Amino acid sequence: MELRQLRYFLTQAEELHFGQAAAHEHIVQSALSQQLQRLAAVCDPSGLVLQPQCRFRRSRRA
Repeated sequence: MELRQLRYFLTQAEELHFGQAAAHEHIVQSALSQQLQRLAAVCDPSGLVLQPQCRFRRSRRA
């Protein structure tokens, strides 16, 4: 886990839009998505689900 991944996560949560979050961080959208996927894999690969609506929610799986 890297601090920039956490910063990207917070920016995406505030913007609620990958394109706007990427622009705010001065990176391309694909790089933002890739970093957030890496962060999710480190945190809990089964517990953090990326939604198509650009929001995060906890998985209902146990």
